[in-house]
Order: sequence, then C-alpha cells, then structure tokens
Amino acid sequence: MLAARAAALPPSAALPRLRSQPDAARLEEVLGYLECLYAPSLTLSMDESLDPMRADVTERQYAMNWLARIVGEGAAWVVDGEQERAILERSAAILTASSSGLDTAELVREFAFPLGATPTLKLTVRDAPLPPSSIESVHGAAEAAAAVGMQTYGSSVIMSDWLVRNRSFFHASPEVVSPFTVVELGAGTGIVGMVAASVFSSTLHPTNVYITDYHASVMKNLQHNVDAYLNAASGECEHVKVVCEPLDWRALHMLLHPGDDAGVACRIPPPQSASLLLAADVVYDPRHATWVLSAIAHLLRQPDTDPDARAHILVPIRNAGRLAGLHATIDTAIAACQAAPRHGYLSAAAWDATTRVDIYGLW
Repeated sequence: MLAARAAALPPSAALPRLRSQPDAARLEEVLGYLECLYAPSLTLSMDESLDPMRADVTERQYAMNWLARIVGEGAAWVVDGEQERAILERSAAILTASSSGLDTAELVREFAFPLGATPTLKLTVRDAPLPPSSIESVHGAAEAAAAVGMQTYGSSVIMSDWLVRNRSFFHASPEVVSPFTVVELGAGTGIVGMVAASVFSSTLHPTNVYITDYHASVMKNLQHNVDAYLNAASGECEHVKVVCEPLDWRALHMLLHPGDDAGVACRIPPPQSASLLLAADVVYDPRHATWVLSAIAHLLRQPDTDPDARAHILVPIRNAGRLAGLHATIDTAIAACQAAPRHGYLSAAAWDATTRVDIYGLW
C-alpha cells in the first residue's frame, strides 16, 4: 500500500504541512511512506517501480527538508513524549539512511528575478546536504543544527526579490560613501549578498559586498556559490568587489560585552564601516538576536557619515516547534538597548537615536 502511494504521490503532495500540527498517527503514516521511498534499507524492501520518483532531485530535497524540520524543531504538539521521541528518531534515521546511499545529495537551484526594463537577474545556487545527524548523538544533532545555512530558505529569496524590485528602499543614496559597503550576515548559501552585488553594480559606484557566515561546512558551500557567481558575472560587476569570509557575531558582541563566551576566530571588520546590513532568517537560538544586534551596532555607519545607513532583518514568524516565538527575541533585544517609537513595516525600531533597523515578520 505504501509503495503504491509512493508511486502515485510525490512528497510535495503527500507530506502534510507541519504548521497544521498533524497528529502522531498521521506522522507515522507519512514516515512509513518516506522510508519506502527513500530509505528502503530500513524496511528491507526495494521496489524498483519507485526509482523514477527517487530520481526526482527536487522532490527528494523537499522530503529531506521536511524531515530536517521535524528533527530540528521537534513535534511538540504531540502530547505523548515517547511518541514524539519515536517520531524524531525515525525521521533522523530516514535522513541518515537516505544520505548514506547517495554519492551527493546536493541540489542546484536556479533563480530569476525581474529587473523591469533591464535583463532578468539570474542566479544559480547550490544547496549542500546537511551533515548526517542522529537524535541519539548530541554532537551530530548540534552539527546539523549549526549547519542549517547549507540550505536556501524562503526568507532569503523574498529579501532578494524585494531588493531587486526596490533598491532605493534598502538604501537611498549609495553614492554618499566610497566605497559603498554591504554586509550580509548569516548568509547561508549567499543568495542575498550575490543579488545585492548585482543590484548595486547598476549604480556604477565603487561597492564592496561582504558575504559572511561562520560554520565551516556552510563557508565551504558559500565560497563555492560565490566563486560560481563571480565566474558567471565576469565583466558585469566591474565596480563591485565581492568577498566571502567568516564572521561570528559573538566576536563582535564581545567587543561590546567583554567576558561573554568566546566566538569563532575571524577578522574583525572596522567599526561603523557598512552602509547596508542584510540578514534573512538568522535567529535560531534565543541568543542570536542579541549577538546580531551587537554586530549591527559595531558595523553600521552613523548618520554623520551616511544618513541612509540601514540594517534590514527578515524574520519568519514560527508559532510551533522548537523555533516557535524566536522572532520576538529581536524586539526584546532592541527594547533592552533602548525603547523607541515604532514606525515602518510590521516591526521597525531604532536605538541610540542613530541606528536604524527594519524588521519584517513573515507568517
């Protein structure tokens, strides 16, 4: 029965939305479906009729992302703790069995953003497979959680699209400073930073774009994407310098709060050197909001050198799972700096009367 269903329905149609909080029985049913499709070694059954479905890279990645969310965020709505644990273990086992049977589980995504009268902006981005993890392995689970940036998430695509459609909203006057400096924080696969490089190249003004993250596996994939972008854009971005480098917000947080936990070794950028900071879906821990705001406070230019300097943070609003409510930690962190009037989009704030941060919430 499961094999017939797997042949009939692809994961994108068969898997329930996790925001609907499917019950334990439904989750067990779809996990059996995924085992049959992608981890037959766990069921000791290989149905060759499913090979065409298994070969669909997009559907496989959709299924692996779905499983990764279960493992990473949990299924807290399942009241029975033992049932939830069994679901997490089974999900992790399918992920591991699926990845171990592949020479590569990477996914290459192609994006096209409309530029109005000018040619469409096209980018190719590689999503690398997450490190194998087991619910029984604290180190493995932590490694996978820290490496979430190896995948491209919706928030980065949305921010890229907004940037293409309305560059002046992100920064009105890049020609005010030379070079104009953009920093993407928690870049992951780097799509936002690469789009920014293409968008601001049209100003014909000297521009530096720093595309940053910190996890070693993420940095390796990020460098691959940036190198591919630079090769494809050769000659089109003559006024833009694109640099991929590690940056740990904790290291910048320590400059403001000495004595806190040490961060990853990285180059400390000059203070107040960036006119535009971009961060899409970067809060995966209650501490991240404080760290990223410390990074903004260190990096962002002040009004006397660039009155239009801005930091833009795009935050998906998650109301279930391990990450539920983390979007609110940014508001809390800003309030801890200094309460300020709100203006602009869903949530926009300033602190110290000089630093402007626009925060967007996505449901």
